[in-house]
Amino acid sequence: MSNLTTRQPAADASRIDGKNDRMTGSSKPYEVPMRRGSKYADILLQRLQAEVFKQDKPAVIGIASFAPRQGVTTTALNLAIRAADHRISPTIVVDANFRDQKVSRIYRTGSKGLSECLNGRSTLEDCTKTTKVGNLSVLGLGQIKVARQLVIATKPTIDFFDQLRASYRLSIIDLPSIHEPSLADAFLPHLDGVLIVARYGSRTEKLKALQQHIHDSGGKIVGSVMTGTESKLPAWLSRFF
Repeated sequence: MSNLTTRQPAADASRIDGKNDRMTGSSKPYEVPMRRGSKYADILLQRLQAEVFKQDKPAVIGIASFAPRQGVTTTALNLAIRAADHRISPTIVVDANFRDQKVSRIYRTGSKGLSECLNGRSTLEDCTKTTKVGNLSVLGLGQIKVARQLVIATKPTIDFFDQLRASYRLSIIDLPSIHEPSLADAFLPHLDGVLIVARYGSRTEKLKALQQHIHDSGGKIVGSVMTGTESKLPAWLSRFF
């Protein structure tokens, strides 16, 4: 599956399914906004609905890869925008990338964010920022020096994810590259699923190592996206979809 916004010119304004109206309680016909190349994120949402949204409960999905520059942030933002377009809302993107705060820079989220939520200095409501996309919010990383000093204890982490589920229908977590033990590992057991992102040509052994690392840390892989090509996913990864 190719990078949504930069690889494909096609667009698809079709509905995902009737569940979206039930989520909002609306019985009126709704025209999904058209966006360039959006059909790839729409397909991804369809498959995630079958895997994650089975019980119509709030879901928290992590987006991860084994190395930088694989398209994790792009995938996270495209997926969140299309979820909001399809009324899987309210939706939020959380910048948990301690190594490269791209979401925070794009949306200029300021000095309050995830770090301050986890250390108790601020609340989720105080740190979120609305976007131009209806029902889509962003939570930046906050102060990087605070993030680097965090020791993510169980109680604050549990409380944070409880707040996310209480406030948002879908939360998408932009995770740093996972190739060694890091603060991101503390998030994995609290996610409803992890979506792996990898560029075409990625070495199979690195992808398998990532899969094993996520499994060993208590995470659950629910799917995978290959960026930079129209080629099919490797057989061992495609089984997750």
